[in-house]
Amino acid sequence: MLIKLILSSLFLSTGQSGDNTIQLTYGENQQFKHRHADINILGHFPGVAKEGVYQLNNGKEVPFYVKGIDAKRDEISRNRLFKKGDFNIEIPIASTDLLNKKNRLEIGVVDSSGEKHSRSVTFT
Repeated sequence: MLIKLILSSLFLSTGQSGDNTIQLTYGENQQFKHRHADINILGHFPGVAKEGVYQLNNGKEVPFYVKGIDAKRDEISRNRLFKKGDFNIEIPIASTDLLNKKNRLEIGVVDSSGEKHSRSVTFT
């Protein structure tokens, strides 16, 4: 069974001269096979991140790590996250919030000035 990822067009920007839009590594259409224990959403935040959270299908907010927030965690994640701002959201296949139909994932990153940036992702 394949899960196809389709991105919606919800963006919030900083209002500054730089663009702090959340970027997804594998573009707007992705496919996942259920042979793994997690669905991985890889991306990058070009600003200075302070916090990352995601919310699947309006469920509880779940924190995720953005490289550059904590030097100790950066060292641990060095083989998976290569540059400051990289992230990997892992959604367990067994999650009770994961549906067998269309799913909606809200990705949020708070930057160093406290402003929240978000991107909405849907997949089936």
